[in-house]
Amino acid sequence: MFVTRDETEEQSKVLLFAFSEFMEKGATRLIPGSNKWPFDQHGNMGQTIPAEMKTGDCLLIGGKVIHAMGENKTEMERKCIQLTVIPSFLTPSEAHPFIITLETAKALSKRAQRFVGFRSQYPRGSPGLCTKDYLELALYLGLDHLQGAMEQLQDVINQPKQWDTIDYENV
Repeated sequence: MFVTRDETEEQSKVLLFAFSEFMEKGATRLIPGSNKWPFDQHGNMGQTIPAEMKTGDCLLIGGKVIHAMGENKTEMERKCIQLTVIPSFLTPSEAHPFIITLETAKALSKRAQRFVGFRSQYPRGSPGLCTKDYLELALYLGLDHLQGAMEQLQDVINQPKQWDTIDYENV
């Protein structure tokens, strides 16, 4: 028995922002409904449809949808920006701490700092990821003080744990 894409959690979203037209002969190709297929099924180009976009359009693609770059059969260069969003405790698709300076990060909210990799992550049931000597990364970088880090950790401790959400009476 194969696990289907539909039975797993969505781990990423891709946004494509068009700065030029993407018409049939060069548009990103998608396979509708492929997000519900078993993982061993990959499809083929004959099953794809073009995601035509005008300048200024944005295409949101779920991480389970099979998609590919369309062959550009025109003389026109396609211009777009791709932004992939994943849970921040997974490996980011961009190394933001190498792109964003510490001074810029200091001006961001705590949530934004966490999103771009300047704070530790605390997935439910985890002792923490991206820490420095088991301490909050923001302390090491000088983005936070001990009291602020302790308040953040208390919020994590107060989150319901996975075993708290199991109904043992009906298992």
